[in-house]
Amino acid sequence: MKPRNINAPARTESTEQKAFVPIIPEEGLVPVQVGLLVDLGSHKKLPMFAKDNAGNREKDDDTGEDKILWPKDGAVEQKIACYIDLLDQTHDYEGDIGVKNIRLPLHPVSRGMSDGLNFTTVAPRDPKTNAYIKGRPWVLASTSNFYKIAGVTKYEDGTKVADTIFKPEYKNAKLNDISQLLGKPFMFNLEVRVQEKDDKKFVNTKLKSPVPLGKSMKVDPALMPAVSVGFDDKDLLEEKEEFGGIAKIDLLRIADIRKIVLAEEYNHSKMQEAIVERNGKDGEKEIVAKAKEIMQKIVEGDRDLQEIFAKHPNGPESKEVAQDVVKSPPKTPSKPAPNFSDMDDDVPF
Repeated sequence: MKPRNINAPARTESTEQKAFVPIIPEEGLVPVQVGLLVDLGSHKKLPMFAKDNAGNREKDDDTGEDKILWPKDGAVEQKIACYIDLLDQTHDYEGDIGVKNIRLPLHPVSRGMSDGLNFTTVAPRDPKTNAYIKGRPWVLASTSNFYKIAGVTKYEDGTKVADTIFKPEYKNAKLNDISQLLGKPFMFNLEVRVQEKDDKKFVNTKLKSPVPLGKSMKVDPALMPAVSVGFDDKDLLEEKEEFGGIAKIDLLRIADIRKIVLAEEYNHSKMQEAIVERNGKDGEKEIVAKAKEIMQKIVEGDRDLQEIFAKHPNGPESKEVAQDVVKSPPKTPSKPAPNFSDMDDDVPF
């Protein structure tokens, strides 16, 4: 899976679900692999406040006001859902799925929609002068999760994946190819937080600080082969024995599909064909409607965005944004209540 130049069957929003029983993994330093990568498509960029590494807002040199980064007309960013398999922890998901490794999202999920990880390359620069280095290819940022994982995963010959896919002078088909991360074991620090609401338990997990697998450490392979899923895959509907007789489209969580249907390249894609095949045309319309509703709530709940819209109602991009997302009247920002809807109850395996 490269920049452009698993998980519940797709289903309609009205389908009834069985009672939610949370899976609570054991925390600590655990052996893992990247088990699933999902291309969530390209999405329009929204304005944001410029912030430093500490998260503090930067000031505009000319006005002294908070500096706003306005995206250029038509600017988009590619998003990727990244799922991590716990190689020493399994769960019996019952039915046709059975026992599988516990799979956790590395990307953020908001209100039941995957936000994904940014998948944008940056210009190569000299570490001392910060000057642009001509002739070298652009690669993913060193601060990205993909870059960090590539630095702790290895091929069978012992070479680091990062030395292949992010090496500045490396110019071939593997450049920025994060599918090279799939199925290679490493370690992650896993934090687990359990919250209760209305007599239900919600589990929030956080994967931090990837580290290499110990030299003498042996781990069992995952029970499900690692795979990437893209918009133009021709085998999205092909049932595969290695996946237990289901197709790649059936590996996607509804949270992923809600993000996918809002992508710029969704219409007339192989992905749209597969989602319609699984859900019917009316079912697809329900998913799209729900996705737009969720995106509306996300924008309304984003205090930074609402502040930008209030200060600059006729800003460079506010008109374009309003075509896709109807802004609510500007509100006084307030601290949001805990959002339990972020916690994923759509986890068949």
